[in-house]
Amino acid sequence: MIYICLTCKKEFNSHNSNPKFCSRSCLGKSRTGTNNSFFGRTHSQVTKQTMSLLKKGKTSVVKGMHWKIKDTSKMHHKSWNKGIIKQQIVKNGYIAIYSPKHPNKTERGYVREHRLVMEKQIGRLLRSEEVVHHINGNKQDNRIENLKLYSSNKEHKQIEHKNRKKHERIC
Repeated sequence: MIYICLTCKKEFNSHNSNPKFCSRSCLGKSRTGTNNSFFGRTHSQVTKQTMSLLKKGKTSVVKGMHWKIKDTSKMHHKSWNKGIIKQQIVKNGYIAIYSPKHPNKTERGYVREHRLVMEKQIGRLLRSEEVVHHINGNKQDNRIENLKLYSSNKEHKQIEHKNRKKHERIC
């Protein structure tokens, strides 16, 4: 359809349902002078003072203006711990503890908590082939009573397979 631009009075084609302007330029020109929604208004004295303080990097007294504060120590979330996360839950549900000096840490410096608990219990580092099993199946329950150490994944699978077969016969 053919429409007439309200700003430049040119004819133009459009697929829109009710276009009023032929271009963004004409739309912008229509918003000048008295047609501007801010026309005739000025900032209050308090707003002018606040904007002045914010430009200088001072703390604002107005709620919601805190993002302009230059002191970065006040810009962090309440749980920020200088970039060091002490505990996290990794993708498959295990709890990982930040331990940057541990010899078996991940690239980011974490070690799974159940392995740390077992190492403390037996008094030595675990070998990479050793498996720590959660007896009740809850990967976040790292009490020593709930953990069992297997010398290899093969041994772990064999014993768990036998236990599963026994459980199926009972049920």
